[in-house]
Amino acid sequence: MTKLSSILGDTSAIRTRTFQIGGIDFRVRVPLSSEIDAMNQRIDLISKEEAEDRYKKAIEGLSEGEGVKFVDGDVLVGERSARDIAVTAIKAERRILEFVKLIVPSGGGTMDDLTYADIESEWPFAIQLEILNKIVEAIQPGFEGQRKN
Repeated sequence: MTKLSSILGDTSAIRTRTFQIGGIDFRVRVPLSSEIDAMNQRIDLISKEEAEDRYKKAIEGLSEGEGVKFVDGDVLVGERSARDIAVTAIKAERRILEFVKLIVPSGGGTMDDLTYADIESEWPFAIQLEILNKIVEAIQPGFEGQRKN
């Protein structure tokens, strides 16, 4: 028990916010700063093997031509490196997973063993992004607006 909770009692309800999508109410737990830091570390920690596997999958079947160039052990798609695109895709999936895990399960239980594959099989990518944005908005109100300024 922390000093604050010993003084005020159970304050865990303060750290729960709600949002709605498609008529469904979601409750999301607002993480502590240390939890956000740990989430960001998990998002950013990508092994060379994982990045290479994703890169190989991304370039499979590509051939040099309009907008595609093979250069120095990489493939440029437009002006972007396929290696960079692969890493960005991994980080996006991990970000979605980490933030979806903040949703409070409606029937109790835990989200600990949830994987991105579970999310992907249930929700199209557009819905994943909408849910991610709603979670960010719920746990950090006004953050998106501040970031744009």
